Amino acid sequence: MKTLMLSSVIALTMSSSIALAADPAIGVWETGLDEGRYSHVKIEQCGDKMCGTLLRLFEEDGTPVNDGNIGKTILWDMTPKPGGKYRDGKFWRVFDGKTYNGKMDMLGSQLKVSGCVMFICAGQKWNRTE
Repeated sequence: MKTLMLSSVIALTMSSSIALAADPAIGVWETGLDEGRYSHVKIEQCGDKMCGTLLRLFEEDGTPVNDGNIGKTILWDMTPKPGGKYRDGKFWRVFDGKTYNGKMDMLGSQLKVSGCVMFICAGQKWNRTE
């Protein structure tokens, strides 16, 4: 009986630790408008870094679009840093096919993403959808 009770306590403690350790950026995020479209991006842990996959793409009016890019990795190598910051990553922009050096910052319930190619930089605030 003591063994069963101890095992239960250990299991509960471990599952609580795992839940508390979940990265705040993990989830599905709705991007801002870009070239009249927006998307849903699933961010998850990929090894010790973060990556993101294009789940859905929409016209500005909410009409779904499938342009062949659904399922593609559009952000990768984001290194988690203290304070809800992610650095040294890359973004692939669907609309121009370019890869940008990127970073992300948690801002309350939003995720601020920004990227640069050469000296041209842009950013958006994404909202969690799931």
